[in-house]
Amino acid sequence: MYTVCYVLTDNPKLLFYHQLLISIRSLRKYSATQPITVLMDKTTELILTKQNRTELNSDESIKMLTVEIPDYYNQKEKSRYLKLKTRKLLTGTFLFVDTDTVFSDKLPEILSDSQLALTYDLNIKIKDRIDRKQLEDMNRSYGYPISEKKYEYYNSGVIWCQDTDLCHSFYSDWFQCWEVNRSKGQVLDQPSLNYVNRKRNGVISSLQSIYNVQISASPCPIFPPAICSTRLS
Repeated sequence: MYTVCYVLTDNPKLLFYHQLLISIRSLRKYSATQPITVLMDKTTELILTKQNRTELNSDESIKMLTVEIPDYYNQKEKSRYLKLKTRKLLTGTFLFVDTDTVFSDKLPEILSDSQLALTYDLNIKIKDRIDRKQLEDMNRSYGYPISEKKYEYYNSGVIWCQDTDLCHSFYSDWFQCWEVNRSKGQVLDQPSLNYVNRKRNGVISSLQSIYNVQISASPCPIFPPAICSTRLS
């Protein structure tokens, strides 16, 4: 069985930790034994220990793993670091989800036959986006123009990823491209994700929209959601 993977980097206010608790509790409503892995940095681990946050300790299906991250990354960058290192850090197939997700149905045994699958950003194709020009301008500022319409633009808030050579090499390239942008002060991970996909001739497959309904983009989804994202990634 695949694991549902989260990454957690937080400060003493624990905003993202509380998001995580809500997300996991929604998942547990439909699956009491679904394996879950939470990757976090050392700072977050120390904060949880100091505040005696033990809500997840009794769940034997949850693994809390602490990853050493260089100190020159800030909190937001550490979150992206962990996200882009998930394929290297975990074995087997995983379903990555951001902490701002809520599960509204039982997950299937397999979400996709593809090695790497994500939903369209905003749950729609590029040609149908009213903000297409802004999207293209933003990606161009990152050095990754998307004026060609051969490939779609994917959202990185939910990722179905198998343990294959293709996925390992994709994540490696993704991390390297993100690092280039991070050095310029640009920390978003979707521009580099979609650039690597185009560079690799479109290896990402489309995941059904029910597995990442982006609520703030689709307040009235026309399909019953299984996983909802409460804000855009």
